Amino acid sequence: MTVNDFLRGIVKYKAIPVFLVALSVLLCSVFGVVSRTDTAEVIIKYLGDDAKQGLTPRGETLNPYEINSAIVVQNALDALGMTSTSAESICRYIDVQPIVSLAEEEKYDSWIENFADYENSEEEKAFPVYYSVTFKSSFGRDYAKIILNEIVRQYRMYYSENHINNVDVTNLEGEAALQHDYYETADMLRTKITAYIEYLRKVISNGKDYRSAHTGYSLSDLVSKFTELNNTELAVANRMILSGGISKDFSYFHNTLSTRIVEQENKQKLNSDEAATSKSLMELYAQKNSEYLWDYNDSDEEGNASNQHFQVDNDVERNTSYDTAASIYDQLALDYVDYRTQSENAVIQKELYETVEKAFENPTADDVDVKEVESLLQSACDKFNQLYQQTKTTLDDYNSWQAGQNIVCVSDIIVYDASNPMFYYVVSIALAVFVGLGLSILIELLEVTKSAKEEKRKNGTPASA
Repeated sequence: MTVNDFLRGIVKYKAIPVFLVALSVLLCSVFGVVSRTDTAEVIIKYLGDDAKQGLTPRGETLNPYEINSAIVVQNALDALGMTSTSAESICRYIDVQPIVSLAEEEKYDSWIENFADYENSEEEKAFPVYYSVTFKSSFGRDYAKIILNEIVRQYRMYYSENHINNVDVTNLEGEAALQHDYYETADMLRTKITAYIEYLRKVISNGKDYRSAHTGYSLSDLVSKFTELNNTELAVANRMILSGGISKDFSYFHNTLSTRIVEQENKQKLNSDEAATSKSLMELYAQKNSEYLWDYNDSDEEGNASNQHFQVDNDVERNTSYDTAASIYDQLALDYVDYRTQSENAVIQKELYETVEKAFENPTADDVDVKEVESLLQSACDKFNQLYQQTKTTLDDYNSWQAGQNIVCVSDIIVYDASNPMFYYVVSIALAVFVGLGLSILIELLEVTKSAKEEKRKNGTPASA
């Protein structure tokens, strides 16, 4: 086959590569629409010197990958009303990557060159404060952007609640209803109100008295509202219940009180026994410490006497230096105090239930008193539920404000196509041209070979007589 045959075949069968190129472009377009993956990305930054040291404001180890935790993602889905979507299906497409500056990388490389011990260089390495958070989705650009935006918002609130406030996050519940016995309803409301007041006061003591722009209430305003509710409707209803012995079902309520009294008796005995055990162990360790406790009176170079105290720590014999950390004896002392406190509280609670039980032995209330108690408790429940919603909104605003002081988004959320369509187009078109030209040359080669055989057959056949 000559070059002319090669070129003639390409020109003659040019429709084949053209068709294959058109087909590849069509298939790439369809594939791009079907398998399109959009990636939403935002850059967040942790503020403060604690973050540079890898610590939260509470001194805990900073863990940016909590943004990918199931609880944060589930909170985001609940806020968006996507109850049918599982958190796991979202978590697997979230990626958190630290962003280290070029200057920090050069500084780290210099440490590696100048330090023989790798551990020493790690101690001085700054903790990353910039992080890239991405979320991939095949449900469109808006979907990816909305999901990532809500996840970041919920993470900032989660970070504020768990790593900024120096108070325990109490499980504050709302939605009180008049569905139990009157005394149980009043007791439940009083317990919830006390929990809210204590929590809000702790938050105020560790920061500023924040005022919400949505509710108009400050944290101290809410404390006053809860205190007022506790001292008005609830207090009056509780007094009437006890003085009149008002109950929905006396038999059921009496059995309930008897059960609670027995529970408090068991709790008191259990904690009393635990306290006795801790005290025995404390005496044992006190004796051990006295055996290995001594003083060395040394003099420094100027002749001044100095006392060096040595004390056994944990189960280690004869320490050479005094350890100021909590020893086993210290922990036993703390356990002893805790058990004794719970035991005494159980006694107080038991006496309270016994007093309540006596108040219901001779009920004196009439139907008017019962209706008034129901009205007061219903009013207290309604006011509590309203305060609960206002408190929840105010605390959400407070946590968002707190998080804004520690985590900021240094970029808007951008969405881009994660795939590279141009790459697929170029590869598919190049492959289509290569295959098309190969087929054209092959067909031309077959025709030339066939023609040559036909010509040879004709030339080799003898003429007829």
